[in-house]
Order: sequence, then structure tokens, then C-alpha cells
Amino acid sequence: MRRKRETRQGRRGDAPAFLVRVEVVGDPGPVRCAYGDIFYVKARIRNLGTETLDSGRPTRPDYLSYHWETPDGGSLDYEGLRTPLPAPVPPGGELFCPVRISVTVGPGDVVARVEPVREGEAWIEVAGDGAAMVECTVARSDDEDELRSRLERLAEEGGSVPGDSVEGFWGRRASVRDAGEGWGWLDHPTVLEDCVFPKLGGPERNWLTIMLRRHGMENGGDWLSLGCGEGGFERWLAGTGVADSVMGVDISTAAVDIANRAARDEGLEQVSFRVADLNRDSLDPGAYDVVFTSMSLHHIAELEAAIESIYGALRPGGIFLANEYVGPSRFQFPADQKELAERVIAMLPRELRFHPVASREAGRPVYKDRYLSRTPEQWLEVDPSEAVRSSEIIGLLGARFPRTWTYPYGGSMMHLVLEHIAVNFDPECDRDRAIIRLIDLMESELIASGCLADDFAVLACRRDKPSCPS
Repeated sequence: MRRKRETRQGRRGDAPAFLVRVEVVGDPGPVRCAYGDIFYVKARIRNLGTETLDSGRPTRPDYLSYHWETPDGGSLDYEGLRTPLPAPVPPGGELFCPVRISVTVGPGDVVARVEPVREGEAWIEVAGDGAAMVECTVARSDDEDELRSRLERLAEEGGSVPGDSVEGFWGRRASVRDAGEGWGWLDHPTVLEDCVFPKLGGPERNWLTIMLRRHGMENGGDWLSLGCGEGGFERWLAGTGVADSVMGVDISTAAVDIANRAARDEGLEQVSFRVADLNRDSLDPGAYDVVFTSMSLHHIAELEAAIESIYGALRPGGIFLANEYVGPSRFQFPADQKELAERVIAMLPRELRFHPVASREAGRPVYKDRYLSRTPEQWLEVDPSEAVRSSEIIGLLGARFPRTWTYPYGGSMMHLVLEHIAVNFDPECDRDRAIIRLIDLMESELIASGCLADDFAVLACRRDKPSCPS
């Protein structure tokens, strides 16, 4: 957000609406830190204006934030982390607040200028010297050489950039995934084996075979995979005899080409892949015993038509299995959920917060210090299909399939914290596995108490056999 001052707007009579003093409690002295660190300072905020400061306001909420300056006042970086106020601050009121600061500059002597910000509007006017000036000495990171080498390897591997179409976006992503780069939190073995599968009723080592057992499905039959991507899972199904035949469909021509090439290389004649867009293309009616999808439904805008096509593609008694994100559409998470996730991120050791995708795009090492929140309009620019109607999936499936089972497995913290950085957690390291388990434990307890909701679930939907005439 562009930095500006509210010097004339928002005044009532002679008293300024926005007039604030922020002070650091105690004397932190020059904070010694390194690029990528996150540290806290305790601040006291005094509202000397006529407008209440409130982080809970639905629009234009107020936060404490900071921007980086040189010691002589030169600007370095405006967009600091946002710290919500613990409570509204009425005119004349004050409160104490721990401010989270992420070191995104350096090395050298710098200053973090802590001030209030009204989101989407302006940095709020401070009273005289009312900004809290936090002096810092940023040291050269001990692991900077290692990170530079890692960044060079990432640059050599290539990557994806935002495109102008859904098909183009997923085509570029398919190429990167095929090259072996880890992307999502659900790719991590500790997350799956220790956190997800037990909630689904393991001990099998993938969600699909867990569901087959729970719903009495025998191996074999004709299968259809929706959103198959590069086809690795589909090839496994056919190669191990779980399915007699597998047809995979995906919107990305690049992904389908990779999948068909791999199937030919492995001699899997019973597996094939083709391009299809579930927003407009119909599926072959009555052709499959099992239809399944993993993280594809939340990319479909025409959900009603797609679900109807899935229902029609199943033979009587067939089953549809979906592993899905079912949380808020367009990832519009509640503010307290995002704030909690960022506090957890801040507790992680720096080396676990290395962000390979952002580092490659920036051309320098980047550490994750927040959940990157986007508006629905911004998601249209990044990926128009992302979580387009995710919050409606469970209801629409239940309406079309009278026999539907839902198996939630959380993700409301794990997703926000681990996405893009899960690859840093070594599944053979006791410390890293313990951190993942602790995040899962916290998430599970908050869901059980009603403070968070399950954002991910597996759904099983059975198409009934026609009843016999009496």
C-alpha cells in the first residue's frame, strides 16, 4: 500500500480525527538481527484523535505496522507486517501491544519506524515525534552463501509465473512439478502420515485406499481421474492393480502430455490421459465404477453442471471420491485465523521459513513471514480458478448424492503456515517432525473447541443402484 499522511482528511472541527502516539516500552537498544529474522517489540499506543482505532472493523481496519528507513530517514521498505490491536482504542485511550517485525533489509544499520496504518487507506498521522523508532543492526546471515547457492539451483530449474489463462497457469505448474519441486503442504510425508491419514481412518498410506476400505470397494473396475495433472497417482493405481483401467483428464495440455509420455515409458497401456475442462465438457455417461479427484473441484466455477456430469458418469452403485479444499471461497479467511497463523510462522526457526518460489521470483533469498492474503480481485489475476466456489462444495455434493459421507481433516492452520515452505521440514529430523505435529495438535484442539473450522475434507458419494420393482 502506498504510504501517505492523513493531514487534512478525516478532521472533525479543530481536532484531527487521526492523531496517534506510539512509544516503545523499555529500551531495546540497537536490536541485533539478521536478514530473515522476526522479532517483537512492546509498544504503547495512545489515541489523541477523535476516531476510534479498531482492528476488528470489517473495512479499513487499523493495525500497527512499520517501514524500514536508513538512520538519516531514507525510505527502504514500506510494507511491514500488520499487527492487530488487542482491542479498540477510543479517543483518549491507550493500550500496550507486542509488535511483530520481520527483517527484510540489510545488512547494516537501519531503523524500523513503527506507526499505525488504516488498511487500504493511509498511514495514520502521528503526533509530533509520535512514531516509535526501533534502531537495528542487521548482520550478514551465516547461511547466506548456502542460500545463494540454493537460489542459483532454483533458477536453473525454472518455474512458473502468473499467466493470462487457467490452462497456461497449470501448464507451467505441471512442468515445475514434473521437475521435482515440492509445492504444497499436503505433499509432505509427515503431514500425511502423522496428521491427515489418522483422521481419515488409516493406516493405509494414501487417502484413496483408505476410502476404498471404509466403503467396501474391491480392487479393479474402470476409473476416471479428474484433474489428473502429470498422472503419477493414476499410473500407480494401474500399475499396482487397484484399478483395471484409468482415464485421466486435466485442463492443461502440458500436464496431459507429460502424463501420456510417462505412461508410455512405463508400458501402462491401461492408462490414458486427455484434455478436458469440467466447466464445459461432459463426461462419458455410465462408463466408470469409480470417479475421483484430488484438489480439483475447488477450481471449478460451474459446480452444478460438473457434479451432474460426475453423477451421470458413474455406473449404478459406483462411487465418487474427492479430496478437497472446502474452506472459504477465494481463501478469504477470518482475520483471527490469519493472525494466529502468522504468529506461528514467526516462531519457526529461520531456516524452516526459506521460501523457494518467492526466492526464485525475487532473485534473492526470501523468507516467509506471513500468510500472503489476496483479495478476490487479486486472485482473478493470479489464478482465476483458485477456490472459486470452494465453500459450496459439500452442500452441492450432498444435494445431488443422497448418500454422502464427509471426513474432515483440518488444514486451517497447517495450510496457512506450511504452504510453500513444507519442503524445508526434513521428515527424518525429529525436531522438524515434532514441529509439524505440534502445529497439528494446536489446530485440532482449536477446531474441537469451535475456534477454527475444517478447511479440508475427503468426501465419498455413492450413486445408488436402481430399486427393484415390487
